[in-house]
Amino acid sequence: MEQGGLRDAASLGEITPQVLRATFPDWRIFLSSTTWWAVRGGFQEFDGPRSLLHCTLTSADLTVLADKLCAQDYLGKLSDAELEQAWRDMLAAGLR
Repeated sequence: MEQGGLRDAASLGEITPQVLRATFPDWRIFLSSTTWWAVRGGFQEFDGPRSLLHCTLTSADLTVLADKLCAQDYLGKLSDAELEQAWRDMLAAGLR
């Protein structure tokens, strides 16, 4: 899906598990009980800039999960220097 496509679908109320799976093929997206999950392979770092990159996301709402997936997609495309700057900005804002 091209840039903005997921946002356009969200504005039309068309966020479905199938749309998310097609848009984010590296993630396994599923519903367990009342929680939506998105899981991908890799290792989770718990400190430093790479701690912004998660392997597991959860949400009770599929649209919120879509937002989290978009954020992870954006962060994953940053260079190491850009990711470090994002992490420093987050620390400076007191978000961690």
